[in-house]
Amino acid sequence: MLSRITEPTTGRVELHGRVASLLEVGTGFHPELTGRENIYLNGAILGMTRREIKAKFDEIVDFAEVEKFLDTPVKRYSSGMYVRLAFAVAAHLEPEILVVDEVLAVGDAAFQKKCLGKMGDVAEKEGRTVLFVSHNMATIKTLCSKGIHLKEGKLSSQNDIEKVINDYSNTQQGNQVIYLANKVQETPYIKKIYISQADNTRSNIFAMDQPIIIEIETKNHRNNELVIGVVIRNSQGMLIHHSSNEFRDKNAYELTNNSLSRITKCIIPPYALSSGQYSADFVVAERNYELFEKISDALTFEVEFTGKVSEKTTANDWKGVCAPGILLWI
Repeated sequence: MLSRITEPTTGRVELHGRVASLLEVGTGFHPELTGRENIYLNGAILGMTRREIKAKFDEIVDFAEVEKFLDTPVKRYSSGMYVRLAFAVAAHLEPEILVVDEVLAVGDAAFQKKCLGKMGDVAEKEGRTVLFVSHNMATIKTLCSKGIHLKEGKLSSQNDIEKVINDYSNTQQGNQVIYLANKVQETPYIKKIYISQADNTRSNIFAMDQPIIIEIETKNHRNNELVIGVVIRNSQGMLIHHSSNEFRDKNAYELTNNSLSRITKCIIPPYALSSGQYSADFVVAERNYELFEKISDALTFEVEFTGKVSEKTTANDWKGVCAPGILLWI
């Protein structure tokens, strides 16, 4: 709605100034046009003159790092190239309001850092508004000063960013013991995800000294071996650990009755995580790492300290994301 793509069913949205949006890969670009032509097209949509666009053209190309492919139709761009050019156009054509969704997750880490730096400059040095939509609490905390938490389409909180992050983390806990694929999805690779204790009790609260069992049921639409990955983040969105079924024992999974369906188990061992709140992202890819599906915050869970780590210390005496008992001492 803020990007004027859909109209509100009730109420109204007031915007003062030009709005540039980066919502998903390909939005706002014509696939048959070249990178050069799309830069001018987007500028025209924002109401800029050809002279204004030309003055910013070299900056856009340098930032996007796609100079060699400027005269290639963007339909032949990789998703990373697409995002680089789209962000460069949106950030450099001087909109009063810049709306950025989580599309930056497609780019590599170096470019993500570059984009965050540019957004910081747009907001602080140039005095323009940046509306950043993300589930990555660490990035939000770095970039934003104010935050809005929307839950099920309604305003849950609006405050300083630290308070909004805490509100988001608190409301996430206790809600996501089971993930089910959205019925709208035509071909989801991940059908279900369960999180449970060692006795198969569904839960998202775990003692530090107990394992956490995650079961991922996948549907293989291409009848080839899938790489299933998990990313664990803390309540601030900081990456704690990532792994995939490439590290499994070859016999450590089971097939269901349908040979195209598979249940894969991921076990977080005791003392792997310190007490705190965590979320889990999941990805499905092919062996060549072509990404099929990514689900952010599919599960949330909490690790609680119970008892003593040793005779002299408690968990509160230790700092860090991993529990002190994770190392083997001989």
